[in-house]
Formats: sequence, structure tokens, C-alpha cells
Amino acid sequence: MNRRKKRNKGLIIISFILIIIIVIGVSIYLFFFRNNPNKPIVLKEIEGYGYTLEKRDTKLMANTYNELENILASDSIDYQKYAETLSKLFVIDLYTISNKVDTYDVGGLEYIYPEDAQEYKYNVMGTLYDYIGYIDDRDIKLPEVKSIESVKSKEATFVYNEESYDAYIVNITWKYTKDLGYDDKAQVTVFKKDDKLYIGEFITGEAQDE
Repeated sequence: MNRRKKRNKGLIIISFILIIIIVIGVSIYLFFFRNNPNKPIVLKEIEGYGYTLEKRDTKLMANTYNELENILASDSIDYQKYAETLSKLFVIDLYTISNKVDTYDVGGLEYIYPEDAQEYKYNVMGTLYDYIGYIDDRDIKLPEVKSIESVKSKEATFVYNEESYDAYIVNITWKYTKDLGYDDKAQVTVFKKDDKLYIGEFITGEAQDE
């Protein structure tokens, strides 16, 4: 009898553990893999570069994206214009926070060099996007970039992982639909690797008049 009771008790514990595992598994599936109504819908992608335009993007973002698309479609790419336009897209996407789903939905990620993307995302999540909340549960106003006011650039060299790359320093200023106290100028360093440009450095408050 004692052995049977122990065996039954063991089966109950195992069954309980299995139920917990199943519940957790279903919860994870529903959270990460079910169709999310707020998941961004991609409208366009520039082949070979991976730059995307999403349905939620603003008119300013769409117009700037079209500029980049035309630049990259040229037989002879103007890399300085490419750098300036990439910087504009980066700023618009990063600081238009009003259309982002939550803290984890970081703008500008696709313009960052892949090896730095995760660190960049964590930095933005812990600072600029720290308190934005979920899109269906917000009680704060969030910024939207209304216009790019000025873009000036010059050729430079950028050192990454002890290697030197052709680069451009882009000074950029912008305005919002409503001033909520967010950054409105920056110095962006864009570097070239394998015929593609990446944001290598972004320093707010560093745009300069030339």
C-alpha cells in the first residue's frame, strides 16, 4: 500500500509539472507567435540593402525613403547624398516614437551595423524609449518628427574594430509636430563597408552651423 501511495503521489506531481509546462508553453506561444494586430506591415524593401518602409511610417519618412531608393537605383551612387539621406531616415525613425508599439520597438535599428545592433537597441530601450509604454495603454504624449531642417556633411575617416573606413560626418537638425523637449540636433558619423553605409556614431546636441 505504501509503495502504491508513493507511486500515485509521484504521478500526481509529474502530472502537475506537465500542466505547468504546457501552460507556460502556450503562454509563450501566444505572446511571441500569434498574429499581433500591432505588428508593423512592410510596404517596400530596397533589394540588396534591407531598408524597409512600413505602413505605420509617416509621410516624411515615406518621402525620405523614396529619396534613398532613387539614390541607390543610380548606376553611380552618390555616397555623400546616401549618407545624408540615411542620417535623415535614422533620425526620423528613432525620434518618431508615437508610432512605436512599446519600449522594445526601437526605431533606426536597420541602419546600425549588425554587430552593434543589439547594444544599440538596449541603449535606446534604457534611455530614450524607457517610459513609452504599450501602444494600447499609454497616458503620455510621444514625439513625431515633422521636418528635417538642415543637413550638412563632410568626408571623414571612421575607425571601427581597429580598421579605418571611408565615412561622412553629417550635422543634422530637425523639428517635431509638438515640442516635448526631445533632442533636435545631432552629429551622425556614417561609414562605408562593402558598398553599404552604416550609422557608426550618433551624438546628440552636436550639430554645427557651417
